[in-house]
Amino acid sequence: MRNGRRTLIKETKTLCQAEFLSQVQENSAKENGEETRKGSSFSG
Repeated sequence: MRNGRRTLIKETKTLCQAEFLSQVQENSAKENGEETRKGSSFSG
């Protein structure tokens, strides 16, 4: 049970991080506009 709980917490953390990252990318995309469209900042 202990391992299962730990995995769940890890997954939740990763989910939150992914959501946070996508939000940050969206915000910076709004700020940078053109540059982000070119794909110079985010290539991967």
